Amino acid sequence: MLLAAGWKAYKIWPHHSGPEAAEVNDSQAEPAADTESRMQQTEADYGKNSAYFSAMIGRTSEYINNTIYSRMDPNQVGKASVDFTVTTEMTEKEAKKGSSGQDLTLEAQSQAADSGQSGDTFDTNLLLTTPAEREAEQILNAYTRYALYGIDWTEEAETYHTKPEYLQELVSVDDGSGDSINTATISVIYPDQDGAEALLNEVISQIRKYSEDVKREYGEHTLAVQNEMGSTVADFSLIERANNRLNVLNGLINGSNSFKTAANTLGLSSSAASSAGTEAAVSRSSLIRSVAKFALAGLAGGIVLYIILGMLTLLASGRIYSASEVNRQYGFTKIAVVPSTDAGERKGLERFSRRDADEYCSSGSRETCWQIARENLSELAGGSGSVAIVGDADREELEAMAGAIGANCPDLKVEAAGDILSSPAALHSLKEAGKVVIGVKIGSSRYQRLDRILDTLRTYDKEAIGSIILDD
Repeated sequence: MLLAAGWKAYKIWPHHSGPEAAEVNDSQAEPAADTESRMQQTEADYGKNSAYFSAMIGRTSEYINNTIYSRMDPNQVGKASVDFTVTTEMTEKEAKKGSSGQDLTLEAQSQAADSGQSGDTFDTNLLLTTPAEREAEQILNAYTRYALYGIDWTEEAETYHTKPEYLQELVSVDDGSGDSINTATISVIYPDQDGAEALLNEVISQIRKYSEDVKREYGEHTLAVQNEMGSTVADFSLIERANNRLNVLNGLINGSNSFKTAANTLGLSSSAASSAGTEAAVSRSSLIRSVAKFALAGLAGGIVLYIILGMLTLLASGRIYSASEVNRQYGFTKIAVVPSTDAGERKGLERFSRRDADEYCSSGSRETCWQIARENLSELAGGSGSVAIVGDADREELEAMAGAIGANCPDLKVEAAGDILSSPAALHSLKEAGKVVIGVKIGSSRYQRLDRILDTLRTYDKEAIGSIILDD
């Protein structure tokens, strides 16, 4: 706001003379050549910004009209998939010997114990894969990258009367197929199953041809293509995708309209610039009005910039800010969502801002939330046995969860396993536990660490039966 107001005052201050519309001398008037140059520059800037909005609106509208996604019925989507598995001479030898990343980890721990290191001082960078597995994974990544970005869709685009990029975006890769890190599932979707299967066959054909290039770069290996299948499925994520694209288009149109309105109001359009150039002097009241308009425009721009930077900061941090979103994204069963304070204790703005989050909480009372957690956990765990709580939260918070739940569950042994990403003791507790629960704290837990925790659970053949979330 200050910069915009200062800039406007600086630009027109030399033309101000007297408290009210006093005229300046001819010698003080801006030369005609300078006035014309300033008018031309203003018109050029206005035209550049206006052209930007027009181009962005045109490209976005073209995508929405032509993308194959717009022709898909979310209730009947054709889908075809296939599994690619990479094996090398080293992985085959390891398979015969029965070695694995977990064996190497236990061996490393044993060596640390023999050398006098305790479990607490053992290197936290635990080895969970073997060199052979990592080599196979690297080769597999070369194939998946090629599937996502390297397939030549030129001929198919002509056949389907579309652009290559609209076919490329229909391909997706899931590298979490089964328990093997050297297997990936490549999927293709299309409005009908026959089209999806035809496109998948093209992907398989080009990947097989690409295999020779991969072998020259990474060495000899075997690429197995298996479990090829096609089906018709319901994919309601297409609705969310379409809504996002429409929101982008609406935002651009609204931005263009706001820009044109602001340009006309602030005298930045070509017509306003022409009329403004005919005046050699302004009164004090005109000066104040012009500066005030730029100050308001600067304030609005600052608010928009602050919101954008705030959103980018939240995205860059990777923190979890929504209990419902994390459960939906990972498919966790909701054991309990516990608020930081009872809903009745919140007042004013805090109560209003947390309205949506409180609706997803298990109850407005923390004590009731823990009671619900005990009942849900007892049902999911079968009423007895051992339960380990793991997650990206401080050990004290995990222990508080375990204490609040286990206090009135005598048949369940609930304990906090701790940080399974860096503590061998926590890994041992995880291994001994019958059931596993994910603990998350809103505002501090991160998606990246949660992904690594879930990878570790798969390594130990454990599956989370649900989540307990502290909504702070």
